Amino acid sequence: MEYIYVTFGEQRIVLVDGLVCGNTNDTIGVQRGTHTITLSGAPTMPFSQQVTVINTSYLTPMKIEFK
Repeated sequence: MEYIYVTFGEQRIVLVDGLVCGNTNDTIGVQRGTHTITLSGAPTMPFSQQVTVINTSYLTPMKIEFK
């Protein structure tokens, strides 16, 4: 299990590879590997991010920022 932490100015649903996986500004568990991260709701900058998640922990998740 790997972990990401998606930041955004308000709470939004986080989609990992098109599937609902959690909320912004919370630590989210994901499988190791490359994933496409998007947020629900109005468009964000960037619209999506492709990231490779490896060697993370709950205490040190990969940080992904949207604006």
